[in-house]
Amino acid sequence: MSSSLPARLTEFATHSDAVELLNNRQDLIERKTIEQFQAERSRLPGQLRLLLESEYSAAVSAPSYLRIGTNDFLGLYDLEAVFSQLSRLAIGLVRACLTLSARQPGIATGDFVVMAMGKLGGWELNYSSDIDLLFVAKNNAENTPT
Repeated sequence: MSSSLPARLTEFATHSDAVELLNNRQDLIERKTIEQFQAERSRLPGQLRLLLESEYSAAVSAPSYLRIGTNDFLGLYDLEAVFSQLSRLAIGLVRACLTLSARQPGIATGDFVVMAMGKLGGWELNYSSDIDLLFVAKNNAENTPT
């Protein structure tokens, strides 16, 4: 049985890294860029398949959720900053997946685009949002050599 994100956050919150994060005000209140979120995910061990699995993604994102949620709870981030940080986290994860995809044989990244729709496209993600992505390729998949 898979565990939920709140359970994973609770597990992480009891970990020494969480205590260190919460005790370091500068790291706690930092507003990260998409590139920072992407770099954090790109450094993770594992394969693309693992990063795409929702449970794995939730587990590696737990420190970010804890940081953003703590700032939200303490009033250190306004609502716009919370939406922005959650959206940047999601975009960084998508970019990390694309970076890993580009390393796969037969993938031409110049002919492939991912567009964010819905709340992510509007930079309005909240804690329970899913992400809606549209994948567009230059060539028809049937015509692409495998």
